[in-house]
Amino acid sequence: MATVTTGQIAKALTPGVQAWFQTAYDRFAMESNQIFKSVDSRKAYEERVAVSMLGLASEKPEGQNIEYDDFELSFVARFVNKVYAKGIKITDETIKDNQYAALAGMMRERSEALAIAMRETYEHVHANILNRAFNVAFTMGTNHDGVELCDAAHPLGPYGGTYSNVLSADLSEAALETALIQIDGYTDARGLKIKVSGQKLIVPPALRFEAARLLNTVAQPGTANNDVNAIRNQSALSGGFMVYHYLTDTDAWFIKTNVDGLLTMNREALSFGRDEEFDSSNVKFKASQRYVAGWDDARAIFGSPGI
Repeated sequence: MATVTTGQIAKALTPGVQAWFQTAYDRFAMESNQIFKSVDSRKAYEERVAVSMLGLASEKPEGQNIEYDDFELSFVARFVNKVYAKGIKITDETIKDNQYAALAGMMRERSEALAIAMRETYEHVHANILNRAFNVAFTMGTNHDGVELCDAAHPLGPYGGTYSNVLSADLSEAALETALIQIDGYTDARGLKIKVSGQKLIVPPALRFEAARLLNTVAQPGTANNDVNAIRNQSALSGGFMVYHYLTDTDAWFIKTNVDGLLTMNREALSFGRDEEFDSSNVKFKASQRYVAGWDDARAIFGSPGI
């Protein structure tokens, strides 16, 4: 276990240091909360089961029996909660000799550092769902549909058929229109039309200016024509776009739909603790949180890795 000693923070033992610049940076507002729906969890793991609806009605000839149908259980998404934790151990001498304890308080300083670490962990865990969206090694388990989050052949269910929520194209007007048309064509497990629409474009920092040009111009972007910007004109992405600073691929982009399929299961809220070792008088600070991020319906997101 790492222990903070007087030698590691020698400057804090000498009066005159004006500020701890590492803790002075501004932080982004929570971004994953704009993408994932938060759900309370009360067990070690949660399962969400997809149930297919009824198919189309069939014509009944005179005097003949009607055709009976039934619901079918489809895919099971299992969310296994995980504990994320971080701690700091500080010697008694370091705390007593810290010249700045009177100004800020060692407890407050340590709590802030732990809070930042836990917050950043939360963002990275959620962003990895999208960062791994095109990786076949990351699925929602064998009882789900068996493919990664963004795939060209998601199984519809026990009745057969597939749907796609991926497009291999760089961000452009044509690519956005193709993706939105594809989203408009989504069906349920029985092949019946469902109202799914694109709501928000999600881009890495490298695509923020391209996203602004595509969505915020009144006329068709990138041309001298007098055509309207069809995406803006129809409010096809009513939520505009967001820059997701934790995306690792500089040309990958996503469209969040109105389907609440990207989920955070919250088992235990963020908590802090403090304890003192009897023999050494060292003080330990810790933070922990228990949750899991994942998806139960891939129709919640449409993605492109770029080309």
